[in-house]
Amino acid sequence: MAKDQKDKVSDKKTNREKIEKQLSTAVAGLKPVLGEQLFKKRIQKAGKLLTKGVKKSGSGKTDEKKTAAKKIKEPKHKSGK
Repeated sequence: MAKDQKDKVSDKKTNREKIEKQLSTAVAGLKPVLGEQLFKKRIQKAGKLLTKGVKKSGSGKTDEKKTAAKKIKEPKHKSGK
């Protein structure tokens, strides 16, 4: 169980690092304006905020049981006579 928890943390960390790397390359023009330290801190904060609600990455499959349409039961008809 501890290993699963450790894998979950490392997945989150690697995802956060990937996002931080993409953010830093996307807004590299702000680095000279803000300075190296402030730029780095803001990128880290943004990475944490963006990965806050992300669950452990899986195979990307959706739960078909939840999305499957429920069958509608037809009411039983009583004979009129």
